[in-house]
Amino acid sequence: MGIMSPQVFETVSGKIVSARAFEAVYLSGMGEPTLNPHLVRFVTTLTPHFWVSLTTNAAALNAEKAEALRDAGLDAVYISFGGHTAALYERMMGGLKFEKANQHVREIVRVAGQQVRVSANVSVTPLTRPYLAEIEHHLQDLGVHDTVFAMCHSRGGYLSDCTICDTPMPPLGQGRCDVFAETLYVAWDGQVLACCHDLAAEGRVGDLVQERLETILARKQRIVEEGVRFPMCARCNDMYRFVQDPTPDRRPLSEWVYLLAQEDRHAALVDVVRRQEARIDSLEAEIAAYERGYLLRFANWLRRAKQRLYSVLGW
Repeated sequence: MGIMSPQVFETVSGKIVSARAFEAVYLSGMGEPTLNPHLVRFVTTLTPHFWVSLTTNAAALNAEKAEALRDAGLDAVYISFGGHTAALYERMMGGLKFEKANQHVREIVRVAGQQVRVSANVSVTPLTRPYLAEIEHHLQDLGVHDTVFAMCHSRGGYLSDCTICDTPMPPLGQGRCDVFAETLYVAWDGQVLACCHDLAAEGRVGDLVQERLETILARKQRIVEEGVRFPMCARCNDMYRFVQDPTPDRRPLSEWVYLLAQEDRHAALVDVVRRQEARIDSLEAEIAAYERGYLLRFANWLRRAKQRLYSVLGW
């Protein structure tokens, strides 16, 4: 609901640079970073200290802006892209124009060259699921060869259209969010919130303009240890809440999301899971057998020890 001012940025960036506690800065959120007129200045300030990426829908990122960001030292661009046809793309992207997006993506790839990594984010929804391969091929034709697939989610409950997102809710009550644990989300006004989907500021952690960063980080760590249970968490079905959990064959979660959406791949993935489950069952059986053997040996030792003790005492 606002644009970060240079004054807020200088305060926030000064604190995170001085802290030396972060490796990367992601310019993203429930908004479009390229609409901020000070974006190039922000990137220029950050890149000497951090790996810096930008998430964009590319609607406003033309060749001129892309060149300025490249020259400012930007490391990566993630382009949100919703379809391989005008009808699907414009339905998924809230009315953004398909041909304009294609033009801008081509320009971004050309300008980026070898200096800036260009990737695409594709949300897997009931509408896009049948066309993931086609969307990936379309992006490759535009020059983007690194595509990340992620299950759609409710954006903390703000997206409630089941025709767009039908991802089931995860088990509730765990109090866990790897996104919150691993990142510090700073909104446009310097407020530290639960995450970028916290539009109502229900999960306010602190104010990085007014407070010391160390104070906020300590408060955040206490929340992680006690359980992440902000009001919006009860409405969140983002799989990346559990991104630190390994997949059965250790491939990235985005690859599993893609493969699970392909009907002809289901059997192969189910086979991987079943082999892992069989291995777990085998290991559990070995552990149980070892424990039984250990307890038997201990019982025998205890019985012999008691006999020796009785012998010494003359009993």
